Amino acid sequence: MSEMDEIPEAGGEADYVLSYDAMPLMRPLPIDDSCGLCCGEPCLTTTRQWQLEEAFYFRLDGTCYRIDRGFVFNASSVPSILHWWRAPTGTTMLAAIIHDWTYRYASLNKVEGDGGNQRDKELELVSEVPITQAEADKIFYKTTNSMLLYSALVCCGFGAWNRNRIRESDGKWNMLEDKPLSNSMRD
Repeated sequence: MSEMDEIPEAGGEADYVLSYDAMPLMRPLPIDDSCGLCCGEPCLTTTRQWQLEEAFYFRLDGTCYRIDRGFVFNASSVPSILHWWRAPTGTTMLAAIIHDWTYRYASLNKVEGDGGNQRDKELELVSEVPITQAEADKIFYKTTNSMLLYSALVCCGFGAWNRNRIRESDGKWNMLEDKPLSNSMRD
């Protein structure tokens, strides 16, 4: 299969086959008990936040992309009360990390050259590939094969997508609040 130069439109022919060499190193962030109950336990609708401790390199249909270290995400936004049904750290976690990034920034970082295998990461060239909401949802579906989760995204994802586009246009993203790292600030 030849490498694609950009993500095809949502109706395109891409298979979105996900591959990677290693699981990303990530750490869980403390859960905020903001539901106000006196029990001291996290609210049943809380989702865990995670942070990438190193850049995550992956391939979609043979093309290498990178999600920058420091990215904070919630993986599958499954409330804790439903973890018996679908754990956010289960089989969909890697697809959810990619989906959270595409929803946050409406793009993917395409790695030029040998796809993250260079010894000198400072010389790594990255180009930004724009992604629409429909493309982000399709990538998630094709990499998880879960029609139920995909249907939930199609029905409910527009709120998160629209909030992120408003934050982006208002200039509210910054390095202390999970702004993607520049080419010179990677691992």
